[in-house]
Amino acid sequence: MPAAPPEEHQDQSLVSVPPSGGNSISMVGDGGARLEREAAVERHTTDSGESVDQLMTRIVAGDRAAFCRVYDLTIARVYGVIVEVVRDPHLAEVTAHHVMIEIWRAAPTCDTSRGTTMGWTISIAHRRAVDRVRSQVARRTREQRFTTPGTASARTPTPPGWP
Repeated sequence: MPAAPPEEHQDQSLVSVPPSGGNSISMVGDGGARLEREAAVERHTTDSGESVDQLMTRIVAGDRAAFCRVYDLTIARVYGVIVEVVRDPHLAEVTAHHVMIEIWRAAPTCDTSRGTTMGWTISIAHRRAVDRVRSQVARRTREQRFTTPGTASARTPTPPGWP
């Protein structure tokens, strides 16, 4: 199992997730470099020609630099998938970071013979986003059930034999 994920991401020139209340991913740097990075993600390769699948092999071995590189290459797409599902930029930001931690921890389970690392990553992001939405709906339902006066479930049940 790999060591703990890197505490902080050092390369701020690539991708920045918005602070709370932000509306979108902001790409830092000149537009040409940003487009090149986006094209690299589409090709699933880094500037050095190393694929995301190859980087995942290094992550399994505990290579934090490889994880940072995969983070750079995937966080914008992960965030995009999540924000489309949850519709809340702050919740999407938090969920995206949880997904990236899950990617680090679950790296040994990534089987590139069954699909790409990017597909595996997006699948995890989508599942986690759907889980967040379901959790939010369940929480709201519970709150309504126990705070709406006059509903049967709003009353505290009385144990048998009590007045």
